[in-house]
Amino acid sequence: MYADDVILLAPSVCALQSLVDICASELEFLDMAINVIKAACMRFGPRYSSAISYTELLTKCLKQYCEVDYTSIIVGDFNIPTIDWGDLTHCTDYISTLFAGFVRTGGFTQFVNFHTRGKNLLDLVLSNDSEIVCSISPKPPLGRSRP
Repeated sequence: MYADDVILLAPSVCALQSLVDICASELEFLDMAINVIKAACMRFGPRYSSAISYTELLTKCLKQYCEVDYTSIIVGDFNIPTIDWGDLTHCTDYISTLFAGFVRTGGFTQFVNFHTRGKNLLDLVLSNDSEIVCSISPKPPLGRSRP
């Protein structure tokens, strides 16, 4: 059996390798494999001149990925503290408006309902299936994460 349509987002090559290692270990435990013929790697990072161009490209990529008729789950630290998750139509800047628009038009539900860094909600679990997540609760930080 193959794991299909997995996207790993990481802030560095080392972090990406760590995620790949974790996935490989988990898939081996589940007796699954990664289909390397279909695998691809994209890099987002410092070569983009601004947070705006980075967010535009990331949103475009996610839109394209989510155009299929399958359940999509997107997780990560998106570091967009200006999004009001209670009211996705009231954003205060272009980046939050752009990403909130993607979430809204893609029919995504944001499942994290507690602060993940200080008084901000930065770590997101999004899905276009509102029933796929049973519960999410805060736990101590992993690795070098800050509370």
